[in-house]
Amino acid sequence: MTNYTIKFGKSTSANYEVAVDISSRFNTYKLSGEGKSIIHEVNFSDSELHYFFELYEIVGRWKSTSIFIDGERILSTNSHFIRCFKDRQDAYNKSDYCFNKDDGNPYNDNYFGCKYVTVNPSGWKGLEGYGDMNPNGTFYVNKDKMKHELEISLKNFGSCPAFEYSNMISLLDKIPNQINPKTNKGWTYVTDYVDGNEIARAVKFVGDKQNGPILNSYRRDVPNDRVNQRIERNSSTQQPKGCAGALLLGISPLVITLLYKVFL
Repeated sequence: MTNYTIKFGKSTSANYEVAVDISSRFNTYKLSGEGKSIIHEVNFSDSELHYFFELYEIVGRWKSTSIFIDGERILSTNSHFIRCFKDRQDAYNKSDYCFNKDDGNPYNDNYFGCKYVTVNPSGWKGLEGYGDMNPNGTFYVNKDKMKHELEISLKNFGSCPAFEYSNMISLLDKIPNQINPKTNKGWTYVTDYVDGNEIARAVKFVGDKQNGPILNSYRRDVPNDRVNQRIERNSSTQQPKGCAGALLLGISPLVITLLYKVFL
């Protein structure tokens, strides 16, 4: 059971009386001080989160307002997670929301289950910057650096009731220390093109995305490979007859390759 507390003082806002009216409906409401020093305080339980967010929307930006979650004051610089937490409460699947799986796009998934965690093995950059790639195609993971990032996130956003640091550490432990997508299922390379060559920079977690019937199978090849495949395929077909056939037979393979590059 989590406790949510809002304290706010006198305000010139047109919504001040509305905020006082909402607060006074609860038996946890307390009033202290008087005049300009008056302080309104009200506590909310998990079952009353709707009213907590309703009041927060009114007084959240007032200078006199203080927010506490389980007695811990939430600094204004770190309070933006509250709106994220509100969206989570309204989500169809709360767990999917934190893992960013509720939009139906697997490329937006967050591995650790928090949208504010900067390191994300499922992101488009994967573990780039969190390890080293060996020439043999094996990526050596720097888990110490990843844990450091998680600790920073815990410091900044650990007050969020949905932030599960222990679960994040468990997920970190599941990541192999050495990853080679050729042998580690659920992982793929993060690549970049340098001088026409596709270079593996890091690895990323893709999980099991084969969750439907295969309608068509597409293979991504390097452009030069595609040209060579076309040449081989066309070379295996029947040779043209007559003068045209004799002419083509007299042309060197290099010339044929150049012609394919020009016309295909």
